Amino acid sequence: MATAKIRVGQSEKIKIEVNDAGEFIEINTGDKRLVAKLTELMKKLKELAEETARVNAEKFQKLDPKTATLDDFVAAVNYETEAAEKIAAWLDDVFGVGTCRKVFGDGVIPTLDNVQDFLNQLTPHIMRAIQTRRNNIGGKYAPSRRGGI
Repeated sequence: MATAKIRVGQSEKIKIEVNDAGEFIEINTGDKRLVAKLTELMKKLKELAEETARVNAEKFQKLDPKTATLDDFVAAVNYETEAAEKIAAWLDDVFGVGTCRKVFGDGVIPTLDNVQDFLNQLTPHIMRAIQTRRNNIGGKYAPSRRGGI
């Protein structure tokens, strides 16, 4: 007996090269959660950036360069590192495990500026793919279309 194969939604994935080693990330524009995930990511990034700016201002204002120890400076910087680690986890959640490694490098926790640059470069590709998907659906289910189911 022959084995039948079907593939659903595979053509809705976009593959984007993200480093000089030729590694890719894949984004499934057919995933109905994609827009919600991106919106939630942007909201979290905005909130975290505001919180980090506030906390850093407080921590660094309290540091007196004449009396502060190295441990005092490290404690002030650690908050920012923890925030960046959260961002890395969020990116991997939205775009797939290994995204941060592929985009920013092995062991690199990205800065908020680098994440923003990544998202700014990625957004037009996602928007174009979503628009193409919408156009295809419009044609697929148009009243003038014959055949199908």
